[in-house]
Amino acid sequence: MRNQASHRWLPLPLGVARGKTLGVAGLGAVGAAVARLGAAVRMRVVGYSRQPTALAEVEAWFPSGDFGGFLGAADFVVLTLPATPQTRHIVNREGLPRMRPGAWLLNLSRGALIDEAALIDGLRRGQPAGAVLDVFETEPLPRDHPFWEMPNAIVTSHQSGAVVPEEVVEHFAENLGRYRAGQPLVNEIDLERGY
Repeated sequence: MRNQASHRWLPLPLGVARGKTLGVAGLGAVGAAVARLGAAVRMRVVGYSRQPTALAEVEAWFPSGDFGGFLGAADFVVLTLPATPQTRHIVNREGLPRMRPGAWLLNLSRGALIDEAALIDGLRRGQPAGAVLDVFETEPLPRDHPFWEMPNAIVTSHQSGAVVPEEVVEHFAENLGRYRAGQPLVNEIDLERGY
């Protein structure tokens, strides 16, 4: 996109996903889908969650409390965790240096998961090599925020969780039927856990 905007014809450094390790933090519905997609392109998938997962695509699981080990095990780290007191700034100054050389961080979940000042410092040092950020602690992202100008940061405007009215209606109708039948609801929030 930068080359196109500046009308430059430059070859891009390309790599392949096959054989790389995808780390998925948070193995709920979204994380499980990300894990399946990674496995489909023949990535090794490792997971981080409160409880072990039965997902066949996840080859290794890191329990709560071993986030540093998880960070060091992946070439691409995808965050799909909820924002809770336990996950606030789970990506921080202590964890970033544990990431593999050349690793990328992708946050599709909640801005509170990342200590943004620590990530800015890390990106300037190349640890991680890059970040794809869809969510931020302050939204919309302020116009003068450093992420906008960083060549190794890709900023999107909270698009990964876009609501499609037709899908919302389907979920609402299903839950309405379940509610009327006295059945458990789909995607019900546990207020004690925070998600």
